[in-house]
Amino acid sequence: MRRWKLPYAEHPWVELSENQLLSPIKRTVVTGIAMVDSGEVYASFFRKVRDGSERGSAGLFRLKKKDGEQACWVPVTGTLGRGGDQNGFDELEGTDGKNLVYSRFGEHYWFFSAAPR
Repeated sequence: MRRWKLPYAEHPWVELSENQLLSPIKRTVVTGIAMVDSGEVYASFFRKVRDGSERGSAGLFRLKKKDGEQACWVPVTGTLGRGGDQNGFDELEGTDGKNLVYSRFGEHYWFFSAAPR
């Protein structure tokens, strides 16, 4: 088991204020995190804009290891979109060996897919 430091400022959805994540109108939450058999780590995020419009974004990210102790989240192509869009990526539910298990908005079952590289 290993640990990597994730720099706050490098994530595209994070806003940094002094020593904490602070965003008066935006909120990002981790909706799922999983490791596949190969050791690669994936996470899904949901970003909600709190301005009364109910706007939001969802997406799947892969942890990209850098030299040393740092790593960053890289978006997985085809998973980023508006939250709530019919059949759009919703959240990472877990893994089944080498496959990712995820859900889509408006669907009532899970999908299995080989982890993207």
